[in-house]
Amino acid sequence: MTPQPKPGSASKLAASSTATPLDVAATIDTTTGTRDDLTPTQRKNAAATVTYLTRKAQAGYLDYPTALKNGWHIATGIIEGACRHLIADRMDITGARWKLPSAEAILQLRALHANGDFNDYWTYHLTQEQQRNHPTHNAIPQAA
Repeated sequence: MTPQPKPGSASKLAASSTATPLDVAATIDTTTGTRDDLTPTQRKNAAATVTYLTRKAQAGYLDYPTALKNGWHIATGIIEGACRHLIADRMDITGARWKLPSAEAILQLRALHANGDFNDYWTYHLTQEQQRNHPTHNAIPQAA
């Protein structure tokens, strides 16, 4: 049976808009020490979570108020949606088999298209191909 969070626990604190990752880590650390219904594995996982949150917060990676103030996305839904759109919708076609080089090439083209950069890329690609295949045609003629 998985222990349920107690009132005032880290899960409630994490839901608070004013809680920092260090607050959550401290609450997990304190709560874990006072609970006797946790298995050794659960205690180990809680300690690992405290270490992770503390290190990331001290390194500046979990500064959510600043991220929100700057308009940066912090939710994973946006990332998951982009992954589904760019990757899963193409790679998960029934019966499709992909090797890494061809899958990577298709995903790069899909990303260019999704970002609106495909036309610029294609112009660059054609220029590079022309120079590679016909190097003498690209030379500037010298006047006699």
